[in-house]
Amino acid sequence: MHEGDGLAISPQGSGGGSGSWRYELWVRPLPPPGPVTFGVSWPEQGIDEATATIDGQRILDAAALAHPFFPSAR
Repeated sequence: MHEGDGLAISPQGSGGGSGSWRYELWVRPLPPPGPVTFGVSWPEQGIDEATATIDGQRILDAAALAHPFFPSAR
């Protein structure tokens, strides 16, 4: 993430085997519906910048399925 871009992406877990890999990310704050473009680069490994755009509604739909892990103390 570049300073001031608004969204932060944090790794939350990963795993894989038998030729596949799964990587979980936490996006905050939640984006609005509509196009959201993610970008990545790793110059030290020879990976140029690449981008992918998805509908922010997909992230909102996934977030609606989330449940608190630690309920708030009241």
